[in-house]
Amino acid sequence: MKYLYLLSLIFIQPLFAQQVTIKGKVTDSDHNPIPYVTVSVKNKTNGTATDINGDYEITFQSTNNPIIVFSAIGYQTTSRTISTSSSKNLDI
Repeated sequence: MKYLYLLSLIFIQPLFAQQVTIKGKVTDSDHNPIPYVTVSVKNKTNGTATDINGDYEITFQSTNNPIIVFSAIGYQTTSRTISTSSSKNLDI
């Protein structure tokens, strides 16, 4: 089974009082970018998709430890809980 490998960079940008922006790149096990992966926040209505280079950016209302969900046809859906208290890399 194929797995999504995720490299996420979390940026906290005070666009409005409690907005959070997450940027990152989705790659496969050979570190090749995966385009058109759906990226969403669990229990939120907004989402996005990776571009041709596997890069994504999603902005949403801040919650405690949001769960980011990554899904694509032919790959196992992956989700990760993140901390929005500071900028950091999430390498999975």
